[in-house]
Amino acid sequence: MSDPWFRRNQRGYGPGLPIHRNGWITLGTYVAALMAFPWALQAWLGYDPHSYQRFIAIVLISIPFAFVLWRKTDGRWGRHDAQLEDD
Repeated sequence: MSDPWFRRNQRGYGPGLPIHRNGWITLGTYVAALMAFPWALQAWLGYDPHSYQRFIAIVLISIPFAFVLWRKTDGRWGRHDAQLEDD
């Protein structure tokens, strides 16, 4: 398996901060996509996006990002794993 891009969150669920250059690039790309979407929708389609369109776009952008996080996080997700290491 390749090097992990994200550290496992010590408390709670999901990944923590990126620990690899590719993790930072992935996070930056995700944030840039979220910020650019309303502008792109208005520029290409010629109208302001409504709330349901923004919600759908956020979901469609977040699904691939969540998959990358799941595959490239050091260790498994979940509170149970963190509690086992503390014992």
